[in-house]
This record gives sequence, C-alpha cells and structure tokens, in this order.
Amino acid sequence: MRAHGGERATNLHHLRIFHTLATTGSFTGAARRLGISQPAVTIQVRELEDASGVRLLERGARRLHLTDAGRALLRVTEKIFGFVDEAEAVLAQAGGAVSGTLRISASGTAGAYLLPPLLAAFRIRHPEVRIVLETSNSRRVLEQVAAFEADLGVLAAPEGTVPFPAAADARLVVHALAREPLVVAVRRDHPWRRRAVVSVAELASQPLLLREPGSTTRRVLEAHLEAAGVTPQVVMELGSNEAIKHAVEAGLGVAPVGRRVIAREVADRRLCAVRVRARGFALQFFALHHRDRAHAPVLRAFLTLARRGRQADSAAIVTRYRRPAR
Repeated sequence: MRAHGGERATNLHHLRIFHTLATTGSFTGAARRLGISQPAVTIQVRELEDASGVRLLERGARRLHLTDAGRALLRVTEKIFGFVDEAEAVLAQAGGAVSGTLRISASGTAGAYLLPPLLAAFRIRHPEVRIVLETSNSRRVLEQVAAFEADLGVLAAPEGTVPFPAAADARLVVHALAREPLVVAVRRDHPWRRRAVVSVAELASQPLLLREPGSTTRRVLEAHLEAAGVTPQVVMELGSNEAIKHAVEAGLGVAPVGRRVIAREVADRRLCAVRVRARGFALQFFALHHRDRAHAPVLRAFLTLARRGRQADSAAIVTRYRRPAR
C-alpha cells in the first residue's frame, strides 16, 4: 500500500494496531490489549487511513464498524499475524520451548466436554502457550478455520461420516479426534436405571428430550429410529446439553446424549446412563485446520498430545483422515 506520490504508507505497526482494533471492536479494548493509550490508537489508525486515502472504519455511537475496505484488510491481517505468530513459535521451539497462541473454534459439546481435559494436559506441557477457545455452530467453525481466524476447529459428525463440507474443502486438513458413544440419560428412579442396554425400538416408547433440529446427536438418533421403522415421542426440544440434563433430572423424559456429557451426573448418582444396542450409535469428533497451518509448532504440539492420548484413553484418538478415492 502506497501513499500518493510513491511514499510507503503502511508498516507492520500500523497494521497491528488496525488488526487489534478491528478484532476487539473498540478503541478502549485495543488500547488495553496493546498497552498504549486510546488517543495513540486513534492517531495511528487515522494515519493509516490518511496515508492510504481509504476509509477503514465508521465510528458509531457505541461500537465502530468496518467499511468494505476495512473488512477486506482484516482478512489480510488475519493471515499476516497468524504467520507472525507462527514465526515466533518456530523461533521459540528452536530454543526448546513452544509458545504463542492457539486459537480454537469448537462446537458447543466439544468445547464444553471434550476439549477441557486435553487443554489442561496441554497447558501443563506448554505453559507458555496462550489458548483462546470460542464455541460456535458448525458453519462458523468452518468459516473461522478457512479464514485463518482460528488455528484449529473441532466439530462432531455421526460416526462413519466426516463433517461436510469440510471433507470437500481442499484448503482444510481433517483429523479424526475422538469417538463419543451416545447413551440414554435417565433419572435415578426410572425403570431403566438397572438396565445395561436397551434397543432402538424401545426408545420410541419413552418421552424423548432432544436437542434442536440439525444437532448431530439428534441426527444420529433420528437415523436409527427411521432404520428401525419406529416413530419417536418427542415431548420437548432444548437448546443445550445443560438444559437437557436438568430436564431429565426433573422427570420430564429421557435423552440421548454423549457419554461425557453426563459423566459427572452419573458419578454423583444423579442420573443413569443406559447403552443402546445399535451399531454406530455414536458421534465422531474431528479436528481440522488450514493446510497452510500444518507446520505451525503450536498446532503440531497440540495434535501430538492428542495422539498420545490414544494410549491412555481410546476415546482420545487423533488419526489423519484420508479422503476416499473418487
């Protein structure tokens, strides 16, 4: 980017301030993160705009908004500072340490139940790494990974499949991260409390509490019910696993959930977990990252740790997913 007359208009410092301002959404937040004054942020961004002759921000009453040019520049600075962070991590690793930032975008179930133990173990081994975890829907996870806004994405899919369109996106590398068996959560006084296993057909006789349409757990259940030729009695739809668990405890019905989701409630003897006699009644969690991030030291360190977890816990598996030949 050049000013009128050929003078160089920008430098990495200008871009870092713009990037921080755009991602925090406020001058106050950017100043706090950068450790400089708010007027200094304002001056530096104004210099960038004046030198380029391009308006990047629209100052609103409560929150600033990016112009089209600002959004385009943010997409570029996401890549720039992703690679800067990677370069710093390479240098740190060469000195014997892994440092930098690991940005993870995950589905709600993965972020709440699958990742915390892995991240705790990762922090013990690599205390210099800063971890940023954001939970979102599957579409947003894919968008963030593809746009370099996240280093790693974690999604679930019915066992035996991969999260499409991730499998069809040549920019993304997909790994199978962990298998999560689904169980039926029932209250401690439910007639099934002493049963080890039930059939899919038996589920149709129970009042079912389900997640919203489109959720991966619900997709697995509906596929098995359809294959068994039975119609479920859905009495309630809820928007989170926590709401599901509270509803089961209240006696409103039974619910298919991931085994990890109710592990604490089962240990505390508040709920019981009943297996379902059906092949493939499970979720598969996947980790995915941009192909250009494959050699990032922080990302490689995390995936290495997850691979080692296979030896201690068969549900913590990381294997490279290979697309079938077409």
